Amino acid sequence: METFIGIMSSSFYDSKTLTSDNGTESIKHEEVVEIYGADFYFARPY
Repeated sequence: METFIGIMSSSFYDSKTLTSDNGTESIKHEEVVEIYGADFYFARPY
């Protein structure tokens, strides 16, 4: 999570939405939503 926050903080662009797969790496997605105010979506498996 710290790596993701570092990448987002160094970006010149504001993200309005974020999309992730359903893996365990997105377990703290609520923290990302709180920090950036972006909508967070999960991909649906086929």
